[in-house]
Amino acid sequence: MTGKTIVGTSGSDTLTGTPFGDVIDCGAGADVVHGGGGDDVINCGAGNDRIAGGPGNDRILGQAGNDKLSGGKGNDHLMGGKGKDTLRGGKGKDQLFGGSGRDRLFRDGSDLLSGGPGRDSMVR
Repeated sequence: MTGKTIVGTSGSDTLTGTPFGDVIDCGAGADVVHGGGGDDVINCGAGNDRIAGGPGNDRILGQAGNDKLSGGKGNDHLMGGKGKDTLRGGKGKDQLFGGSGRDRLFRDGSDLLSGGPGRDSMVR
């Protein structure tokens, strides 16, 4: 089975993926996203977003805003963007990129962490 393409609005949305690999485009606003299972691609616009990928090898892009990104199980790729972001890869070999701003990146296992421009902290 294949996942869905899920598109949010320019306002604040709560979006939930399927058990399969989804493409989720949040749009702007303070969004809450749960990717569900599968290898998801999640892209959120400006706003203070809370994004959880779930199991699978997820690609999550927060963009502008003070975002909280969590990959969950799997080998995830998380990118914060502009703002004060918090990134947690979870189990697996994850890649975390804070982007510009004062970011907090949490390491769990053999992850690759890159803060980017700004005063970042990397926590084990």
